[in-house]
Amino acid sequence: MLTVAVGLSTIFDMREEEEIYNKLGGEGFKEYQLKNIDKPLKFGSIRTLMKKLLHLKQETGIVDLIIISKQSPITGLRAIKTINEAGWDINTAVFLNGKDICGSLISFDVDLFLSRNSKDVSNAIECGVASAQIFHLDGGEDIAINADEYKKPVRMVFDGDSVLFDHTSELIYKEKGLEAFTENEINNKRLPIGVGPFMKLLQKIHKHNILNQYFEFSLVTARSIQTLERALLTLEVNDVQINNAFFMGGKDKTRVLKMINPDIFFDDQDTHVHRALNDGVVSAKVVNPGLELNKKD
Repeated sequence: MLTVAVGLSTIFDMREEEEIYNKLGGEGFKEYQLKNIDKPLKFGSIRTLMKKLLHLKQETGIVDLIIISKQSPITGLRAIKTINEAGWDINTAVFLNGKDICGSLISFDVDLFLSRNSKDVSNAIECGVASAQIFHLDGGEDIAINADEYKKPVRMVFDGDSVLFDHTSELIYKEKGLEAFTENEINNKRLPIGVGPFMKLLQKIHKHNILNQYFEFSLVTARSIQTLERALLTLEVNDVQINNAFFMGGKDKTRVLKMINPDIFFDDQDTHVHRALNDGVVSAKVVNPGLELNKKD
């Protein structure tokens, strides 16, 4: 079974509530939530992704969705009421009241964790769980979606380096430039790249033999064709299959992403994530602890 955990502010667009929390503090926010307990929250950008996963859960049992939130049970009650009233089949919720999420991710054997909090995403990746930071689209809840769309495969798009692959090659690019990166990839074309934070997720889905029927995976990478051999070898030796691969050679990814129309796009670069968001593509940033640590040094 594939276990997906989400935070409440990931399911819902709670940017307004976050501002209220920052203004009023914990106790003031609790009072606000209780006062508005019967007012449904607005669903956020991952609504389509969530409904597709819920459909898979109901029809096949291959997916489970759980809530892992750093809110308290009381402040999270309004969100739970909204979920129940919408008829979403989510049975498990964890409220940590500000405590670290890693123990819960491991206890529930989580495969994918989606959060609004970049620190929680980084911590989850360090705990060995594929994780990404969600950004909400303005007006995302108002987009009309055909009911049959939820029955279609879940479309996920992944960047390569620091997402499916580890950050070692990207680090060469950042420190020494494109020429050194290309030379390294050509010289090591027979040596697979280390696995990144999302490789295990794809391996699990492929292992359950549900790739073609329930999920569609695309690789959209800034790599050029000069460096594709090592990337494809790495997918092959890790027994991961993808439906499409786009080696952009440094070109903007946005048009390709709009063509694919993914339910979610994972990338570690702010530029790619925010360009995609500006064009209405649901996007999430993979916060790489290795690169962030190197940046601090």
